[in-house]
Amino acid sequence: MRAISTAELAVLVKELQEFDEFYIERFYEVAEGAFRLKLKKDKAQQNVQIILSRTINKTRYIEKQEQPSNFAMAVRKRVEGFKIRGIRQLNNDRIVVFELAKGTDQMNLIVEMFGVGNLIITNKEMSILLAYVQRQFKDRAISPGVTYTPPRQSTGYKAVSLEEVDRHGFATLSEALDQYYYENPIEKKEVKNEAAEQLKISIEKQRKILSQIDDDIRANKEVGERIMNNMQKVNQIIDELKKNKRANIEDVKPGAGIKVLGLSLKDKTVTLEID
Repeated sequence: MRAISTAELAVLVKELQEFDEFYIERFYEVAEGAFRLKLKKDKAQQNVQIILSRTINKTRYIEKQEQPSNFAMAVRKRVEGFKIRGIRQLNNDRIVVFELAKGTDQMNLIVEMFGVGNLIITNKEMSILLAYVQRQFKDRAISPGVTYTPPRQSTGYKAVSLEEVDRHGFATLSEALDQYYYENPIEKKEVKNEAAEQLKISIEKQRKILSQIDDDIRANKEVGERIMNNMQKVNQIIDELKKNKRANIEDVKPGAGIKVLGLSLKDKTVTLEID
């Protein structure tokens, strides 16, 4: 699938300026390397999709979201409720920085659109708080606690205007890419929630335990019914043994349906098997 160019990204960043002063209401991870920002300003609501290395555009195609991933929850904790104070292209490279603020707090949401891409959250000093993928390069590192450093700036970049990019008949490049990725969706990521998975395992264990208890109850009930049905014979055996203090196992005549398995006059016990 197509990768975005520096020129296209420059046009998209220009188009995204309309979202200055919008709040980040919700962050979603919708697939592997694909995210959505739900934005709000007064009564207006908009959505921006981010597909790493491919596009950052306003989207009108909204899918119902399932359980959020751990990464999505971590991003929400850090940036939801923050206002977008600026969207810029860093070093004329394929890097987009969303400058965020809430009160005196400041954050940066950085989207790297080269290679396989990355989504990074930093504080105002550009110290990394969270990264979609942690990486170690020859000249820089992407991991929490490290100061964010972009790749060495490439040369030969030429600024472009909106008219220089083929939008395939659409009014904006954002609309063109929105339609393109709607018609060519990326593979969805199965999002797992560890707490939900553990709960599922626990429920299954409890279900097995309850099933075993039910089996034990049924078995004990059957044993109890057999004992009750043969109680008269059992009492007769006990009475005979009380009368005959020297009886052995051969002397016991249990009758049909009962078998003597053991006899101990010393312990005053008799073991019976009832059909």
